[in-house]
Amino acid sequence: MITNKSRRAFFYRTLSVLTALKLTGCGGGGSGSGSSAVPVTAPSILAHPQDQSVRVGELATFVVDADGTPPLSYQWYRDGVAIPGASSSSYTVAVSSSSDAAVFSVVVSNAAGSAQSRGATLVVTVPATAPVILTQPSDSTVDEGDTATFQVNADGSAPLSYQWQRDGVDIPGANAPSYTTPVLSVGDDALFAVVVSNSAGSVRSRDAILSVSALSITVDSTAITVDSIQITVDST
Repeated sequence: MITNKSRRAFFYRTLSVLTALKLTGCGGGGSGSGSSAVPVTAPSILAHPQDQSVRVGELATFVVDADGTPPLSYQWYRDGVAIPGASSSSYTVAVSSSSDAAVFSVVVSNAAGSAQSRGATLVVTVPATAPVILTQPSDSTVDEGDTATFQVNADGSAPLSYQWQRDGVDIPGANAPSYTTPVLSVGDDALFAVVVSNSAGSVRSRDAILSVSALSITVDSTAITVDSIQITVDST
């Protein structure tokens, strides 16, 4: 027969065993397993920064995607020189002139090592300037049988294209800063102009007046003197 006294003794023995097991598993001198070190993985580049082409006044942002055991640190470079304060996974450039063109890269590092991205090229494009006429074609008066040459001087972003017109009609093949007419005849009077254009726009010159004059022939008068001859007839 199990009495209450026996039950209490069994309970305390069981409690002692459980306590001993707990102390053995957690104690500093026991045989329980301790904490193991977590391996640190060096950074690797998952997505490199990409080349960009922007206009003056715009922003260019370069981004890198890297993997590795944190914390990861970043250092961006411009043409191989470290950029002060550029220490995040992205870097933004405010483009103010064509001199901002460069190659950008980033080094990602942690306690296990570092990885360098490829260089991303920043191309800066300057907005094209529409043409302006600096020197207008001049009027021309020539004699029939001659030719006339008209010229224009224009400025603007290259390349500039030219189209000469006669009385408002395009002249085929007349696509240079100057235009020379064929041999002219009386009645070939006309207005000549040129349209200068590029990717930003176009401008038309003034009309230059061509006047063709008829040739004038001048004959010098020459005095002709005829000596009188006297003929005598002797009749016998």
